[in-house]
Amino acid sequence: MTRGADHAPGRVLALDVGLRRTGIAISDPQRRLATPLETVSLQLRALIAHLRRRIDEYEVSLVLIGHPELRSGRATAPARLAEEIARRLRAGSGVAVRYWGETLTSWEAESLLQDASRRARRRPARRRRTKEAIDRVAASLILQDFLDSQGGPAPPAGEAE
Repeated sequence: MTRGADHAPGRVLALDVGLRRTGIAISDPQRRLATPLETVSLQLRALIAHLRRRIDEYEVSLVLIGHPELRSGRATAPARLAEEIARRLRAGSGVAVRYWGETLTSWEAESLLQDASRRARRRPARRRRTKEAIDRVAASLILQDFLDSQGGPAPPAGEAE
């Protein structure tokens, strides 16, 4: 992808792809903040249709797909699935698609949720950490890492940087 696609107007939708579940996160329109959106358990065809609806609903201009990277360079099953999702989205949605390294994001998401759970135990209402929550938080970590790397949105025309 070109750098221009990274900075185009519109939200960014991020995916943490797994063989059973896909975590989804969305950016704000200014591309500063990542928010966990949902976790879905869908077969590939239904997942692509669902993602296309989300792209339209949120006026997404870039889909960021977490791409698991092994040190050995071998492709994993989740990496191959991420590549197939990217191929299908590029072919049918007209939106830019980009991979983003996602090393240890699920582990980091689980750690964050465990910390939040410990703090929540002090409150009367206790929430349980779930695999679905881990997946959508992992997607938001992938997205926030990307957003932070971009240095924020470009200033509107006519404004000084």
